[in-house]
Amino acid sequence: MTVFALVMLVMAEPTPEETSDTVAGPMEGSSETNSTSNSEIGTDSPAETGYSHPEWVIPGILTSCFSRYDFALTFDDGPYEYTEDLLDLLQDEDVTATFFVNGHNYWKDDKDKVKHALKKIDEAGMQIASHTYTHPHLPYLSKKEITREMAKNEKIIYYAIGKYPAVMRPPFGEVDEGNVKHLNKLGYNVVTWNLDSEDWTHVPLEQQLHNVKKALKKKNRDDEGIIILQHETENSTVYDLTPEVIRMVRDKEMSFVSIADCLRIPAYKDEGIDDD
Repeated sequence: MTVFALVMLVMAEPTPEETSDTVAGPMEGSSETNSTSNSEIGTDSPAETGYSHPEWVIPGILTSCFSRYDFALTFDDGPYEYTEDLLDLLQDEDVTATFFVNGHNYWKDDKDKVKHALKKIDEAGMQIASHTYTHPHLPYLSKKEITREMAKNEKIIYYAIGKYPAVMRPPFGEVDEGNVKHLNKLGYNVVTWNLDSEDWTHVPLEQQLHNVKKALKKKNRDDEGIIILQHETENSTVYDLTPEVIRMVRDKEMSFVSIADCLRIPAYKDEGIDDD
């Protein structure tokens, strides 16, 4: 099962300063998979992993659901102008999803819009998770900078819904081993995906649907569920791709679940980061 591992980070244009020991989850557009199962890492203690982390954190990078019957629909980079229409669709279809949000991205100059949209997402019964505050490349940030990114984003979320997220997804799927350990220490489960819709590449809808169909038919998926990467900031994702994904998943008699239910972890934590 392809759920947890640290794999080599391959950047498009490496710089002389980059080193060979940088590792990451699957980057957007990557077909790389991981090799250690959720069940295996679920028993890891801080002593076994070599670093401390809260008890609700599964150390490392999580890429797939425990149950082969589960399908986690996830949307990155919002909120944005299509968010409310997407919520209408999900509610009409009685589908659960997880929104990996940024506090300062597409609506960077309007915090009230962000707060309003986050409240709408929460009121619709969807999970809200962190995608950092400004969507940076984490491997190039210091621990202090990463802490600031996560603290600022969780405060935006808390002010909107009164809850601190306990799940995050690194922007671009880029994260190195040190980043993962630091994020785990901050109380975050680090989640990527095992199905990239490729909506962010703007390939034709037919190709995006082919990616989904191929994943649903995968013969070696006997013991893992699916976490799909999509973006609520893409018009075609909201109005064209997602309705078809819902139909295709239901045809396979899979269940739509939140990331929390997919990985059997808490969606939220009791306390925020103390970054003073």
